[in-house]
Amino acid sequence: VVGDDREMAAHLQGAQDAGAADLALFDADWLGWGDYPPPENGRPSEIPAEQWSAMADPDAVLTGPRVVVLTREKNWAITAAQRTPTGRIHLEVGWSADAPAAAVVRKLVDVVTAWNPAAVVVSRGAAAQVIPELEAAGIEATVPNRTEEAQACGGFLSDALSGSLSHSGQQGLTDAIARAYKQELPSGGFVWQVFDAASHAQLTGVTLARWALLKFGSQPRRKTVSPRTLTENHAETVEIRRRTSDFDAMTAAF
Repeated sequence: VVGDDREMAAHLQGAQDAGAADLALFDADWLGWGDYPPPENGRPSEIPAEQWSAMADPDAVLTGPRVVVLTREKNWAITAAQRTPTGRIHLEVGWSADAPAAAVVRKLVDVVTAWNPAAVVVSRGAAAQVIPELEAAGIEATVPNRTEEAQACGGFLSDALSGSLSHSGQQGLTDAIARAYKQELPSGGFVWQVFDAASHAQLTGVTLARWALLKFGSQPRRKTVSPRTLTENHAETVEIRRRTSDFDAMTAAF
């Protein structure tokens, strides 16, 4: 006997507020199942910090098609990928927060309207709840299956270890890369293990963004959103931004 119901409920509430690692610890301590989460400083990331830091290029020149990815774990994240003139795939997290689904849809519609990306990808699981709203707004999104997700993770790791990626040196993404732990799949390959829910969306986002640019970036560009399908108020907002003299696509997008 380790405590009473009130003490157990208090520990559960604290673990839920803290995140996935503390929930796993609660399960192991109080319920007697699952595994204890590894100490954060006791398990190295699959991607060494110095390797990731060496690929930072905040002032990278970008060219060619863009892709946009929406992911969610605890937080939402909107991530983009585009090539540099040397052929590297540049990755950037444009926005990440815990927000209502309606606000996320509006933000993604702004991005797609400003950029007309080659593809919009939405990750499996919690992020897929907004698919109907995106379709209603005229956005055709791709949801990778488990096999494609494993392919994306394997390819991302290979490129990261070979130094062939590029990124903007964002601290949130750096923290997410520090928690790049493999979860092996019975069918072969691996996906990223959810260790810290708040940063996992960013790790998944850049992983799928690289995959999406390789898969869709060489295809003929197509409109991924039609302004006629937007709500009247949102369409007016987009038009006002287009007429504003200081309109900047990057600012409007992220």
